[in-house]
Amino acid sequence: MSEGRDPRCEYCLTGDSHQCESYREHGITGLPGGFAEYVTVPGGQCGAYSRGDRSRSRRARRAAGVRAARGRFRRARGVVMRSARRAIARCARSSCAAAGRLGCSSCNTSAAWPASTDG
Repeated sequence: MSEGRDPRCEYCLTGDSHQCESYREHGITGLPGGFAEYVTVPGGQCGAYSRGDRSRSRRARRAAGVRAARGRFRRARGVVMRSARRAIARCARSSCAAAGRLGCSSCNTSAAWPASTDG
C-alpha cells in the first residue's frame, strides 16, 4: 500500500506496489505482523459487519480458514481475527487512535473473543 499517497505512484497504479518507495506491509516492513498482540490496519483494508449479518460473517471466517466452535466465543470489545486458539489480530478501542493515523476510519467493537484460552 502506498501510505495514502494521492496521486499514487506508478508502481502502485500498475499493481507493482512492492516496488513503491512508501510501501508498508504488516510483518515485513516494520509494521507489527500476525504474532503481534495488537495490529492496526488501514481503513481501506477493513470491513465492518452488522451484528445480524451472519452470512457475511460465515464467509469471512471461511476465507480466513477459521472455524468457530459453538459456545466457545463470547462478545468482547475489539476487532478480532482468530486462527485456531491463537489471536492474530486485535484492534481494541484504546488503539483506535493509532489505527486512525494509518487511515482506519472506524473500529468495530463487537467482535467475537474466546470465553477461555486455556485449551
